Amino acid sequence: MPVKKKRKSGVAAAAAEDGGLKKCKISRVTVTVSECPLSTFPEKLQNKFDFLRSQLNDISSFKNIYRYAFDFARDKDQRSLDIDTAKSMLALLLGRTWPLFSVFYQYLEQSKYRVMNKDQWYNVLEFSRTVHADLSNYDEDGAWPVLLDEFVEWHKVRQAS
Repeated sequence: MPVKKKRKSGVAAAAAEDGGLKKCKISRVTVTVSECPLSTFPEKLQNKFDFLRSQLNDISSFKNIYRYAFDFARDKDQRSLDIDTAKSMLALLLGRTWPLFSVFYQYLEQSKYRVMNKDQWYNVLEFSRTVHADLSNYDEDGAWPVLLDEFVEWHKVRQAS
């Protein structure tokens, strides 16, 4: 009689399909009522949320999570993210923290780009961390991907009109 394999879910399944998590450990946080009395459950749950929030606020941890998100979100047989998936993932990861996110999202909506490659993905994070919201420190001669150069040009034209 064949032995049934236990089906993995969530991140564990993604890790199994991907041969394991590559650059970032992401674990599912599970809190069950049986772990603690109901009177302390909200406090323990809040502590878990605080820990996860601290991971997102840690620059190094967030960079690892951001990089992992690219491989997690893309189809396994593709080298790039389709643009709709990229926009959704960027909204989750940068939507609340990057002042230019909504403008960048609008740019992607109307742009010719249909996919985002890994280099573009990684550079969007770097751009969001280093370039001021007013683009005053943007270096036109810098080594940014064309996607970001065109975004800056598009944004400046919109601001001028």
